[in-house]
Amino acid sequence: MKLTSAAFSPFRVPLRHPLVTAKGQISVREGFVLALLADSGELGLGEASPAYWIGEERIEHTREALESIAGSVERHTDTDELRQIILTRDDNVPLTPAARCALDTALLDLSARARGVSIARLLRAIRARRCRFLRCSQLAPRMPSRSRRARLWKTAMRR
Repeated sequence: MKLTSAAFSPFRVPLRHPLVTAKGQISVREGFVLALLADSGELGLGEASPAYWIGEERIEHTREALESIAGSVERHTDTDELRQIILTRDDNVPLTPAARCALDTALLDLSARARGVSIARLLRAIRARRCRFLRCSQLAPRMPSRSRRARLWKTAMRR
């Protein structure tokens, strides 16, 4: 599959209840939606929403990284080439964590839409081919019964 274009647009969504952190109060969630258009007409979407209130990544850096991604589509029209950019550090395309997430999600969305399946189904197929896994229940000790958990809780609350 070949890409023909990439674009992104910002979004600002007011939170129903403000998020209070040690650094202040957040009442709006900001980010970008990355859109990748394939030669087949399929559109893949990905979201870049940096946690800027933590201080790890500024929204301006995410914008710059997405501009770089949009420009790199002219050089890297093959989706596999773009996936390699996610996996390796390419100095020509400096990616922030949020931009990397948007690109990865947009590529997965594009691939799933081309196959006519959901991303969840696509990821199950990829995981089944790549690795053998155990259910969490096979690794964790048995959970106490509901009545036993209630007794443990009451005992803990009395202390």
